[in-house]
Amino acid sequence: MKQNDIINTIEKYFDGFAKKLLDHSRAKLITYQSKVWLNNEILVMEQLKNIEGNVYCIFIGREGIFEPVYVGERESNSIKQRLREHLIKKHAKTGSQLKNVQTTVESGYSILINTVLIKPDYLRHSLEKYIISQFKHVLIWNIHRR
Repeated sequence: MKQNDIINTIEKYFDGFAKKLLDHSRAKLITYQSKVWLNNEILVMEQLKNIEGNVYCIFIGREGIFEPVYVGERESNSIKQRLREHLIKKHAKTGSQLKNVQTTVESGYSILINTVLIKPDYLRHSLEKYIISQFKHVLIWNIHRR
């Protein structure tokens, strides 16, 4: 098999995951009730309890119109913790989209989260990079999209 054939096969495989990940109809709406941000932690973590995967997408929007803005990855056994860092609170040294999420919600927009699980787990890095490279024009929160 030629190198180009192998690359085309990998990209076709990744395209299937990208299609699922970027489909907001499969995503989970995250709701917030308190204006005191940290008071939402129990509510948000309850909404994430059935989330599984190792690559995730954050969508923003309202009135049924949502756009993907960020794609990330994390080992499947710690994806809820990583999403918590984006949605509720983070350590000072952790890079996350928390500020963007807060501004979005406070502006009256909604947040959706979608995930996919790619195996073996080490492929999550490549899938994330591939999706960002293909959709950098819409993934406005991915600072390394350029």
